[in-house]
Amino acid sequence: MKNKKNTFLGIVGGLFFVPTVSHAAIGLVQIVNCDVCTLGNIPRVIGNLIWDMGVLSIPLAVAVYAWGGFWLLMAPASSSNKEKGVKIIANTTWGLVFIFTAWLIIDVVKKVLGLP
Repeated sequence: MKNKKNTFLGIVGGLFFVPTVSHAAIGLVQIVNCDVCTLGNIPRVIGNLIWDMGVLSIPLAVAVYAWGGFWLLMAPASSSNKEKGVKIIANTTWGLVFIFTAWLIIDVVKKVLGLP
């Protein structure tokens, strides 16, 4: 059972990770657009990384919500399935809140400092 779960997580993780790496390899994903990078580019780098995490987190969250919904559908078979499904959905929601709150904080700091 554990090997099947690890295989499933590896396949799902690969589906979201491989396109990102391939785009980065051919230069489509640029974290910083600067000729001479300085310490002033650090907020931009952090903001771009958080933005990328936000973009990648949405399809991943949909898959995890579906997984939690599956466990909720299996709740009549066992009482622990309902708890497992609710926990998965709650943790996913808190993860999205964390990611988008971090993006909001970085975006506000960038705008206050006058950075693009």
